[in-house]
Amino acid sequence: MLSSAFLDGFLTNTQRSPERPAIIVDDQVAGFSETLARAKSVARAFRKRGLKPGKRVSFYTENSTEAVTVAIGALLSNATFTSMHHSFSTRRLAQKLANCGASFLVTDRMDRVNTADHGLSPAFTEHDMHILARRDDLASTSPDLGAIFYTSGSSGHPKGVAMRTQAMLAAQSAVTRYIGIDGTDVVMSFATLGSDFGFYNCFIPLNAGATVVMERKSPDASGSIFDRMTRHGVTGLHVFPNVLHDIVAGAGPQTRYPGLRYICSTGQAFPIALLPALRRIFPNAEILSSYGMTECKRIAYLPDSALDGAAGSIGRPLPGLRAYLLDANDEIVRGTDRIGELALAGPQLMEGYWNDAGATKKTMLYDVFGETKVFRTGDMFRRDAAGCYWFVGRRDEMFTRRGFQVDPREIERAALSVPGIRDALVVAIPHPVDGHLPGLAVAGHFNPDERDAVEAALRKACHQRLEAHMQPDRYLLLETLPREGSGKLCRKTVLTQFQNTQHNEPTS
Repeated sequence: MLSSAFLDGFLTNTQRSPERPAIIVDDQVAGFSETLARAKSVARAFRKRGLKPGKRVSFYTENSTEAVTVAIGALLSNATFTSMHHSFSTRRLAQKLANCGASFLVTDRMDRVNTADHGLSPAFTEHDMHILARRDDLASTSPDLGAIFYTSGSSGHPKGVAMRTQAMLAAQSAVTRYIGIDGTDVVMSFATLGSDFGFYNCFIPLNAGATVVMERKSPDASGSIFDRMTRHGVTGLHVFPNVLHDIVAGAGPQTRYPGLRYICSTGQAFPIALLPALRRIFPNAEILSSYGMTECKRIAYLPDSALDGAAGSIGRPLPGLRAYLLDANDEIVRGTDRIGELALAGPQLMEGYWNDAGATKKTMLYDVFGETKVFRTGDMFRRDAAGCYWFVGRRDEMFTRRGFQVDPREIERAALSVPGIRDALVVAIPHPVDGHLPGLAVAGHFNPDERDAVEAALRKACHQRLEAHMQPDRYLLLETLPREGSGKLCRKTVLTQFQNTQHNEPTS
């Protein structure tokens, strides 16, 4: 199925409501018919310059009506959509472009893109969007691949989640059904096209005939977000939990917004402590705590009625997804309240990791439990007697900070580049807003008068080598790092040390 099929809902709703606002960014409004007309023009320009079905078009841009228009034009051309966050470094951009074999790059930041380094030449422009074509493009085609979503984990090894169009449609349908999005909604999101979350937050409403309001930054303390919600008639919020903290912080004692129909929160555990304030501010909103991941989009949700009594649960899997808990031998864990790794089967699973058979093999099982393929999530859960799933922890040490995945190994490598650092270990320090903060513990023989200089060198190395979400929030300088009997570094002990010391103040 070609990627243009993903836009069938958008095309149908353009015929039904051609003048309805489709996209709003910074109060710039583009209607359905206007957006489609411009997107068709972009599609013609793409095809004129050699874009074939299944070729990759990559996006490196902030939110704008023009960026969405070009994305629609690429999908209408049956291209495979790929993207990354606009704040990420050009080094990571180069790695990703090479990994996916992009034929075109769409960007609004030509000052950061060295066309010679990337083998690109200007092709055409769409308002502020610059479309660059790869010289001597020999990239392969994958006509049934709708998108490659790059995870925000390891900057050294780009991991692209390859999604067939059928899987994207299944994911879209699942989210649309349980939230109940329709053509009367106005959906506000704070994520960019640089993530699968931002992509779906844009296209799920558009395909349902709803208006999407794409914010460029999180709400500030002024409370101006409520003015924008009122001006545009926002009925739904798609957010990470940290945005809910920002919204509540900007609300006054008398702030009320009764027009909101729902809040869909995902990416981290729902902040239960905010429930009273959210229910006061949005008295008519249904609050949905959702759980998902790039490899299969949305997995489960907890309805408003269960939030008070089931903090920590993700609820039940969405219809169409089949869930299993597996032991270390990939055998099914039977019974209630027993812990296993969550594994999933169903129509919205990824095809695999792009150009990474090794990573795909580690996470996908084939022809087991009567399923063609099963995805191992890496998340450990228990299932209660009512069939609800309760998160226990990650199988590995990856964690999430403000919606971005943090790979401790990347931070540890940066620390070990500093002379005198013998060992380095990163732990996830729980935080009520950000989810987790990276704490960096290092070992070496430091004289008391050298500690400030060593910490300054660590900060400099991390600043030079890591993205903003990967910057350590706290530093701990030790003679030796604690180890378990097996010789492995002991994360639990280091985390306790961070929690017990006030030596370092948070840096973010």
